[in-house]
Amino acid sequence: MISTSERSPIELHLADGGHVIVAFADPAARDGEIGDAFVAAILQVDGGERDVERAICHEAADLGLHCAVSTSRHPTVLVIADQAN
Repeated sequence: MISTSERSPIELHLADGGHVIVAFADPAARDGEIGDAFVAAILQVDGGERDVERAICHEAADLGLHCAVSTSRHPTVLVIADQAN
């Protein structure tokens, strides 16, 4: 299940009970085709929190964006930002 509003983080509640939050630090990391690419990557993942983390961070790198990950607590939080920030 994916829940979001236009400027809110994307919250993923996984079938295995995992929970991942994907936040975007700036419009360059969220808008237009870039945002669509992240949604496509999320929809293709079949696995747990670490699988989602790897897929999102890989997509960010492919798009020239930075992906910061907080795994020290549940849920896993990913923050996507423009490399310039």
